[in-house]
Amino acid sequence: MRLAPVPMFFHPDSAEAARWAGESSRTTHGAPECVESCQLLAAMICAALSGASKDEVLFSHDLSTFQSAKFVELQRLLPRERASELGRSAPVRSR
Repeated sequence: MRLAPVPMFFHPDSAEAARWAGESSRTTHGAPECVESCQLLAAMICAALSGASKDEVLFSHDLSTFQSAKFVELQRLLPRERASELGRSAPVRSR
């Protein structure tokens, strides 16, 4: 996938960036999880381009707008009020 140009083009309008990133992904990755992941990443890229802090880029997004099973499970596992705390203390996994 080539996602980054979409939010770069639509920045600073993160809603349009997310919308078109999702539409762009449908051509090759049409599963709901893929579309919503692209929408979330587009919003994150817009936040980064706007100068948001790392915590804001990673954790300031409303996951309740996403409806795929994977995002619903993520919402259950990662309560919003703990997101920034976990983001600062989570270990980095190496492959």
